[in-house]
Amino acid sequence: MVKTEEIEGYELTYEITGSGSRTVIILQEWGTNIQCYEKVSEVISSEYRVVRLDLPGFNGSTEPHEAWNTDAYANFVCRFVQELGVSNVALIGHGFGGRLAIKLASKKKLPFRISQIVLINTAYKHPKGSFMKRRSIKKSKALGQKFASYEVCDAYPELCDFLKNHYESGTNRGISSVMQQSIIKCVDEDLTKDLREITQCVLLIYGAEDHSVPASMGNEMNKLLKNSSMDVLIRAGHYPFLEQDEVFPLALKRFFQIGVMTKR
Repeated sequence: MVKTEEIEGYELTYEITGSGSRTVIILQEWGTNIQCYEKVSEVISSEYRVVRLDLPGFNGSTEPHEAWNTDAYANFVCRFVQELGVSNVALIGHGFGGRLAIKLASKKKLPFRISQIVLINTAYKHPKGSFMKRRSIKKSKALGQKFASYEVCDAYPELCDFLKNHYESGTNRGISSVMQQSIIKCVDEDLTKDLREITQCVLLIYGAEDHSVPASMGNEMNKLLKNSSMDVLIRAGHYPFLEQDEVFPLALKRFFQIGVMTKR
């Protein structure tokens, strides 16, 4: 059942499924909602309590009052986990959600323990370098219209996907400048140093046909991480859990050891 809760003045939408003693939190990509990750939740809900949430500015949750960077979003997730009252969680992050998982896992002090991490089609840096540094972005009207300009779309496909999904949802609301700038701030950040701080076991899953976040990005991350493995799924793009709904569950179950008999 979808729930709504107020945290630090923000109305947050989330859903909890499964009844296991261990908790997994799914962190979303730009332009998605909690329903998008229902199939991911179903894979592990037999042994885990799975939490899906709409982050501030996503779907039914309140927008940030000002432009947030990755740290600000990660701090909010940290507060949410505290509200859940759990001391040990595993994280599954898709796209931007993977960036949040990296930020959280790299923090020296957390009020909870992160046991395992799955990163799905996650970029730890802008594939083309900071667009803000390479070229000044004018206060273009295109960002307030239905589609962003070609240049901005080329540099920030995440922003264009967010715009596209937002309008297709039927809300017919313009994307606020706060969310535009939040996306750009987060996408421009380089998380190389954060990756090197992570000690947890990490599974990287990438779609072989994802052109916005290519599998080569995962290969780079696999080298930077201390304890990681990587699966590249053929005939899958940026949403491998939807595009390869038979192969993806196998990778996830293997990582979380679901269905594995333990010796007594």
